[in-house]
Amino acid sequence: MKRILALSFLPVLLISVTAGAAAVKTFNGYLSDTLCATSEGNIAADGSNMKTSPEKHSVACLRNGACMASGFGILIKNNSGTYDFTKFDAAGNKMVKALLKSTRKTANYFITVKGVMVKDMIKVSKIIESEPMTAQN
Repeated sequence: MKRILALSFLPVLLISVTAGAAAVKTFNGYLSDTLCATSEGNIAADGSNMKTSPEKHSVACLRNGACMASGFGILIKNNSGTYDFTKFDAAGNKMVKALLKSTRKTANYFITVKGVMVKDMIKVSKIIESEPMTAQN
């Protein structure tokens, strides 16, 4: 009897755990540091317009001390054709720093991110370099 009673709670437990888990999504866009992406007038430290031309944002700028210290995120094209910025969590920032050490890119830093949107931030599980033509916006 105890075994039957214990097993009857298992489906309720599984439903509760599953309902609370957010779905992992894929995000495609341009890598940016927070400082440049949120700058006044949307103009990055290297002169790139982050709202309309984030592909021009240089890797040298991303590696700059103040820019790197501000954290990172992704610029995703919206329906009006401009780009919106979403920050990464601490794990995502750490992954970006590792990518920036090894990349051969100088600009046009397009990425694909897997993660969960939590409020206004992406909790990142994976980031890879990709190409704008092969990735879906």
